[in-house]
Amino acid sequence: MTALLMAITVGSAVFGNALKNKFSKQYLKNQSDNLSFNLVGNALVILILVLAGGAVKVSGYTFKVAVGMGISNLLSGLLFSLSLANGPMALTTLIQLGISLVLSALWGPIFWQEGITLWQLAGIGFLLVSMVLTSNAKVDKNVTFKWLIITIAAGIVNSLLGLFQKFITTSEYNGEQMGFLFYSFILCTVCNVIWLAFRKKQEPVSFKYTKGMTAIALICGVTMALQHIINLKLVGVLPTVVFFPICTGLRILLTALTGIIIFKEKLSRRQLIGFIIGFAALFMVAGILG
Repeated sequence: MTALLMAITVGSAVFGNALKNKFSKQYLKNQSDNLSFNLVGNALVILILVLAGGAVKVSGYTFKVAVGMGISNLLSGLLFSLSLANGPMALTTLIQLGISLVLSALWGPIFWQEGITLWQLAGIGFLLVSMVLTSNAKVDKNVTFKWLIITIAAGIVNSLLGLFQKFITTSEYNGEQMGFLFYSFILCTVCNVIWLAFRKKQEPVSFKYTKGMTAIALICGVTMALQHIINLKLVGVLPTVVFFPICTGLRILLTALTGIIIFKEKLSRRQLIGFIIGFAALFMVAGILG
C-alpha cells in the first residue's frame, strides 16, 4: 500500500507539473492569469477536502500552522508557474526541489535538534555546483538571471510546506491533519481571491476558460489534493530519510524526462552533467549516499 501511495503522489506531481508547464508557456501572460488559473485548482481542492472530512473544528495550534501553510502554498504555486514560464521544465524542477530538500534537511537541526553530517553538507555544496552548471545562459536563452531568482524563491517557499507539515505530524494534534489541510486551502483561496481582485484592475486576465483550459485547471487541482493528502500520510509512516529523497528524486527524474520527451527540451552537455550532479547531491543531502 505504501508503494502504491508513493506511485500515486509522484505520478500526480509529474502530471500536474506537465500541465502547469503547458499553461505557463502557452497562456501565462501576467500575474492575473497566474492567480486566476491557481484559483480554480484551489477551489476544487477545498471541495475534495470537504468530501474527505476536512471541514471540522480544529485546535488553535493547528489553525495557526494552517495559516502559514496556506500562505506558503499560494506563493509556492504562483512562483513555480512563473519559473516554468521563464525557463525549461527539467532544470526548473531540479533547482526548485533541490533547494526545497536542502532547506528541509536544515529544518531538522534548527527545530528538532536533528544532526547533520559532513556528507550532507557536501551534498549541499554539490547541489550549488549543479545550479551553476545548469544555469548556462550562453546555451539556453530561457535560462536567465530572472528565471534563476524566481526558481530559487520558489524552492525556498516550497520548503516551508514540508516544515508546516512536520509541525503537524510531530505535534499532539496529529489527528487533525485533514482539518489542517482544509483550513490551509481556505486561507490560500481567500488570499488568492483578494489578490486577483486588486490585480485585475491593472492587468485583466488575458485568456478565456474554454473547456480545455478549465479541464487543465481542474486536473491540476485534483493532482494537488492527492499530493497533499497522501504526503501527510506517508510522512507519518516513513522515515524522513526515506520519504523525501525517493519522492523528490523520482519527481525530478520523471519531470525531466517529461520535459525532454514531450516538450522537446534540450540540455547542453554542461547542463546534463549539472543535472546528474544535482540528482546525486539530493541523495547525499538525504543521507542515502554516504
